[in-house]
Amino acid sequence: MTWTKSDIRKARKIELAPLLIHRGYRLQPLQNGDYGILPDPHDVRLSGLRVKQSFWIWTEENLAGNTIDFFVKVEGKSFHQAMKIITHAPHYDAGEPNPLQTTATTRPTP
Repeated sequence: MTWTKSDIRKARKIELAPLLIHRGYRLQPLQNGDYGILPDPHDVRLSGLRVKQSFWIWTEENLAGNTIDFFVKVEGKSFHQAMKIITHAPHYDAGEPNPLQTTATTRPTP
C-alpha cells in the first residue's frame, strides 16, 4: 500500500495515549497532560518514557518523536507496519471516542 502525504500527516498527529492503551500499554497520568508508560514488571526497559498528545520522549535512551516514530523507534516496526497500526486503530477516524475519556487508563484484559 502507498501512503499519501495526507495519510502520513494525519498519522503523525494521532494522539498516542489512546492508541497505546488500545495496544495494551499501561499509562500513568502525570503533570501537564503527560502520561508515563508503566513498564511490565518483567520488562522495565520502557521506564522513563513519557507521552503527550502525539509526541513522546525517552530521555534515558535519548529518543523522541511523533506517533509514527514511536512504533519505528520504540517497537522496532517498519514504517509500513507503523502506518498500519495507526490507521487501523479504532479512534483513527474522526468522531471516534477517545478511550481516555471513556475508560480507565489501563485496558481491560479481553
